[in-house]
Amino acid sequence: MPSEHDVRQGLKAFRQTYFAYMTRHTFIVLAILAIVAAAGYSANVQHGAGAHVNRLALYTTIVIAQAALLRYVLLGWHAPLRELTGGFAWYDPAIAAVLFFAIRYASIFMHRVLGGVDDHTSFLRPQTPVEIAVWIVVAIVAGISEEIVFRGYLQQKLPLGVFAQALIFGISHGYQGVRSVINIAVIGLLFGVVAKWRRSLVPGMIAHAATDLMAIF
Repeated sequence: MPSEHDVRQGLKAFRQTYFAYMTRHTFIVLAILAIVAAAGYSANVQHGAGAHVNRLALYTTIVIAQAALLRYVLLGWHAPLRELTGGFAWYDPAIAAVLFFAIRYASIFMHRVLGGVDDHTSFLRPQTPVEIAVWIVVAIVAGISEEIVFRGYLQQKLPLGVFAQALIFGISHGYQGVRSVINIAVIGLLFGVVAKWRRSLVPGMIAHAATDLMAIF
């Protein structure tokens, strides 16, 4: 049985290896995600989970923020983009469909396990034809950018990437409530497993966008 000293030395070596693996750029990306999550949580608390929110302005802000984060992530990716996203295959839509339904059933299961999930985003659902049209853009942008940031960049940059990115993905949605964080982390894990197995983000992008589009219905 290892001594307390051996355990401490092992933990110290793990921390040194873990943080050495990450670059300053990765730390900044994580800091940005933490700030966004904290700001979203604060806004939800202050505004009663979205009461009297201008949805079109909010949608526009989301698209700009997603695009800006994606741009910053790509600036720190010093390799061909294909190594980050992978390629497209004819069967990717079928994989995306399976992933989409897996996410739906996983969410139902997590709802039962957790005794429900905090719904702090109902105010985001589009109500008018114009809002629906803009929300489609939001869903597509989020599907592409979040898959590149989490399942592409972070999954490759962080040790235990599949699990680490899923945890961060859940925490970055902290404004939705604690139980939702757990649910979203499980969803992120499914996305991560498929991305690693398929060696492509395309199925995840399609399934992610389709999941977000369900807010219309």
